[in-house]
Formats: sequence, structure tokens, C-alpha cells
Amino acid sequence: MDARYFEMLRRIMELEFITLELNLFLDTHPNDERALCDFKAAQEALMQAKHEFERAFHPLLNFGLGHVENGWNWICDPWPWEINWYQRRG
Repeated sequence: MDARYFEMLRRIMELEFITLELNLFLDTHPNDERALCDFKAAQEALMQAKHEFERAFHPLLNFGLGHVENGWNWICDPWPWEINWYQRRG
């Protein structure tokens, strides 16, 4: 499998974590302008990363929201829990 696939998927997971953590922080610190700016930047980066991944490989969701060009091709790749991320470090 293309190494770019794993790099892009890992980046999406990192950005999802960052966005979620900032969201939780903003729940208790709604007036923190820096956190809000960081949240908006992370959210934008996440949406861009997901779009690039889906254009290059396959949809991340099957709720009719992802772009499907080659049928049900996402079932051919490993699921995130099937990837040994420790072996992929490099």
C-alpha cells in the first residue's frame, strides 16, 4: 500500500484529536481568542486533509457524504484498527 495513504490518514487522526481537544477547551473557556483562532485553523486543516484523502483514495464515511468514484473501494484498504501504527513510524 502507498505510504502516502498512511501519512494522510495519520494526519487526519491528529487533526481530529487537536480539533476535539480545542473544542472541549472552548466549552470551558469560550472567550479565549487564541484557542478559538487555533480551533478554526485546525478545523480548516482537517477539512482540507479529509478532502485530499478522499480525492486520492476513498471516502472516509459511507453516509452519502464522501465522493465515490470507483464504487465501494474503501473496503479494500485496512480499517484504522487493523493498522499497526507502531510499525509505521518512521
